[in-house]
Amino acid sequence: LNALDQANREMITFLSHDLRTPQVSTLSAIYLFEQTHTAYQTDSEHQKLLVQIKNNTQQTIEFARDIVELSQIRESRMQREEHNLGYLIHFAYEKTYIQAQSKQIQLSCQLDDNYEEWAWVYVDAALIERAIINLMTNAIRYSPAHSQITIGLTQKNHRIQMSVTDQGEGMDAAVVARLLGSSNADEHASAVHGNDNSDDTKHAQPDAAGSMGIGWRMIRAIMDKHEGIIDIKTQRHLGTTV
Repeated sequence: LNALDQANREMITFLSHDLRTPQVSTLSAIYLFEQTHTAYQTDSEHQKLLVQIKNNTQQTIEFARDIVELSQIRESRMQREEHNLGYLIHFAYEKTYIQAQSKQIQLSCQLDDNYEEWAWVYVDAALIERAIINLMTNAIRYSPAHSQITIGLTQKNHRIQMSVTDQGEGMDAAVVARLLGSSNADEHASAVHGNDNSDDTKHAQPDAAGSMGIGWRMIRAIMDKHEGIIDIKTQRHLGTTV
């Protein structure tokens, strides 16, 4: 019960931030739109404000949808069937390709040979695909333009490993610990390379792992349901692998 209460408190904190941020931006855009004696008088400038309002509203709707989906993931029974993880990666690749192209980011898949034979897993395909898409979307969001994101698939020690690697700013140890959960903080301290006490790392931004918002919690929930393991390796200025 204590763990559940803690999770609920964290959820409320995240929702308060995630839902409030686009609304503040929307109110600011509306205020500027209403000012008839400001620089925002041309049709093109008014159009930009309307686009901003529309985007912020859409973002809020997506947050609400994600909240419902996260709740459903936690409470529903999985529909496990045998699927090839390589095929699911390709499906996710196709669904995020345009988003990557909008930032001129190159997506590439590096799947070990003969994955068609050994990458069969007993999973809920819809959930796993959603987790992969969330990881790739976060990587795109926090990666610089003209960079590269690589989706990997390999088999080691009788386990199948999938990874998303970006070329973003990297994260500091505190961010990694929060993303992995306090119980994993010590175990994964070595995941962060470089000087964690430097001023640069204090300002490191999340990239492939994204933020502690709904998207990341959804990934964690999906992996927990499948008894999977999440790890993060990151290096300042060189990117992150999840």
